[in-house]
Amino acid sequence: MRRWSIVLLMIVALMMAVGTAGCGEASKAALAGGDQSPEAILAAAMAASENMTEAAGSFDVNVSIDADTSQMPEQAKAYLDEPMVLSGTFAYADEPRAGDFDVSLTMAGETMDVGIKLIDNLFWLAMGGQWYEGPAEMSEMMNESFQAEAKLAEIKTLMGEMAIDPLTWLKDLRLVGEETIGETEVYHLSGAPDMAKIMTDMMALLRSEEFLELVDPSGSMTGSMGMGDMMPDADETQEMQTQVSEMFKDLSVDLWVEKAGSLLRKAAVTANMVPPAGEETGGVNGIAMEASVSLDGPGGAVTVEPPTSALPFDELQRDMEENPEMFMGPFMGLMGGFGAGGVGFDTF
Repeated sequence: MRRWSIVLLMIVALMMAVGTAGCGEASKAALAGGDQSPEAILAAAMAASENMTEAAGSFDVNVSIDADTSQMPEQAKAYLDEPMVLSGTFAYADEPRAGDFDVSLTMAGETMDVGIKLIDNLFWLAMGGQWYEGPAEMSEMMNESFQAEAKLAEIKTLMGEMAIDPLTWLKDLRLVGEETIGETEVYHLSGAPDMAKIMTDMMALLRSEEFLELVDPSGSMTGSMGMGDMMPDADETQEMQTQVSEMFKDLSVDLWVEKAGSLLRKAAVTANMVPPAGEETGGVNGIAMEASVSLDGPGGAVTVEPPTSALPFDELQRDMEENPEMFMGPFMGLMGGFGAGGVGFDTF
């Protein structure tokens, strides 16, 4: 259980490393004044993100598993022959709040498509080609998440008081060169996430009652996760840092930043993960991941219309009970193939 929490923290940290605002106007001034160092370019990109109210683009995640299939059930082997691919498009606006997301998951030759639409505090879910209204409980959780986003300025202030700077989460940062995306000139930066530094800062934040109050004022998320009981002590934190350093190999982040407006246009992460020495893995030798997010240029307004003929959420629950294969797609085989004696993904 705790090892899963480590991986989740790392994912959150990497997302924050390319998306957290925290540099202010000084970084823009430095770049405008002729400082074209990789650090200045990255700082300017993070500062520019503070003013973004809309974003649209696409994403791709490719996961390949290196495993000894002789130790696995026949049904599980189909999921290892080809990479698992998660891809899609997104468009989101803050004011008025609106979002449109299309997601496709492909595993073992099967594909599941999901659509999500957001308008204010309402949302709709598309599965099996049919739109359904989102449950009221989920709308309330999403509204709390949006309220947390509105507190980014307070979070940034708190991080400053705690001497936490996301710019320090990338080491060996360098300017690869100047390139073009479409007709837009961009800087290409490359670096390696400093996993020990990221973990240290993230654990400090998660130990901060003020931070948890900002991101989870009701305590519904941290309370359900038992956050207090899961927090490691100093010795356990050191052990976790060592484990993470051993698990993540060839970890790199590449960023493409507009020369003219300092807007982030693309981010890519590559990583190879290996199980800690001595752990039982069920035949898994390692996992390779490639992920990228591409952002469209500025200027396109995000507009979302509610879907026509959306059915109540109760209908989705009924349809899934009657025909789970239609809605779960590749997950049906996954649940059957990785049962007892299957692949030890919990190692990661």
